[in-house]
Amino acid sequence: MTPPDPRRTPAPSELCTRIVSERDATTATLRARRFAREIGFDVINEMAIATAVSELVTNVVRYGGADGGTATFSQITRLGRRGMQAVVQDRGPGIEDLDAAMRDHVSSRKSLGLGLPSIQRMMDEFVMVSEVGVGTTATIRQWLR
Repeated sequence: MTPPDPRRTPAPSELCTRIVSERDATTATLRARRFAREIGFDVINEMAIATAVSELVTNVVRYGGADGGTATFSQITRLGRRGMQAVVQDRGPGIEDLDAAMRDHVSSRKSLGLGLPSIQRMMDEFVMVSEVGVGTTATIRQWLR
């Protein structure tokens, strides 16, 4: 764990970003990395969080429909542990078979199908809820060590 730099302004307790375009996705990814750094994550965990967020917000741009979605980053505490949570939501068509989507090499488009399973491996916690016709909410959590 990297100790906080006393010269830095503390991270806000929560930060929300609207996701409609690829530019928004890039902005959200950069904000996630900065947010992680400001609450004390080391570079390796900063990059893991940014990578997971990048995958999720890119999916919002691809599948989230015209309304896009949001990415909300929060500082969290549980049982004396501090960490970061990212909640990425959209109002897209939803995922019909979430269990299949969480398996390697399964894709509804022509991609490698490694994004969601990789997030599950990288993050301490990953929960995804999706309802067809309503949308998808993904929550990731990473804890400071």
